[in-house]
Amino acid sequence: MSDRAGGEARRLPPEPRAMAPRIAACVLGVLSLGLFFVPLVAPLLQAGTLVFVLRAAWRGALDLPSVLVGTGGAAVGFLLFLALEFVWIV
Repeated sequence: MSDRAGGEARRLPPEPRAMAPRIAACVLGVLSLGLFFVPLVAPLLQAGTLVFVLRAAWRGALDLPSVLVGTGGAAVGFLLFLALEFVWIV
């Protein structure tokens, strides 16, 4: 039972283990976007980010902003990588 009036339960802060996938998805999304100009690392990092975010989202470990940052960073970083490779070729 709750000791508060109206039956409101106190909200506890999320555990650090529950925050780890969210932080990892955001960090990987930002790294995917920031390292788009590194030829060998960028596509692997972006593909890995996309796989990690989609698997974690499927299991329910991520919230919507984390999914958007992770997938958006990977997708935009990959598009920038492809544009940079096109510029180098042409």
